[in-house]
Amino acid sequence: MTNFLKSFHEDTCTLSGTKYLTANLYFKGVFKIHSQLLQVAKEPQNFMSPMVKEMKIKFDKFWSDYSLILLCAAVLDPRYKLNLLRYCYKKIHVDEFAAEEQVNKVVTKLYELFDEYKVLNPSPSITNPKPTKDPKIDLDILEFWKASSMSYPELASMARDLLNIPFSSVASESAFSIGKKATEATELDDTDEVMAVD
Repeated sequence: MTNFLKSFHEDTCTLSGTKYLTANLYFKGVFKIHSQLLQVAKEPQNFMSPMVKEMKIKFDKFWSDYSLILLCAAVLDPRYKLNLLRYCYKKIHVDEFAAEEQVNKVVTKLYELFDEYKVLNPSPSITNPKPTKDPKIDLDILEFWKASSMSYPELASMARDLLNIPFSSVASESAFSIGKKATEATELDDTDEVMAVD
């Protein structure tokens, strides 16, 4: 139980933190939580199973359809590329066809985005791929794509844009929730009209 909760806590803090880490971390974090919930929910003899089933219902409501754009950001991590998505989707989906279908959606979206970036940046790019980085090595992914911008201008521009997408909305949600708290803190007459943003 301690290991489950510790890991769950760490991943949740990463996903809901206000540091706004690069978007390539989104899929790994959500996948880890998803796979832990699936694993414990399948163990009926586990005393945590009823609690985890309730957690999984809430998870499925918000996270079961991973954000396509943020999945594209995960693929743009040169240490993992499509291998990470294929591995994770095969773990989640029983049906291998369904897993590959999810990966193909991401590939299609990447091609669509890349075509748009080619229109914006018509300079030719070199197509020799760089070697894959070791996943165990700490990599400043934004620095990697900055350094790659001469060889792959369109791809580097797309990668920097996608990787800078904040995947946590906690900070913005808490900023907007102040309106409701302020309204609740004061007594209002029936004639007062107040618009609170939730």
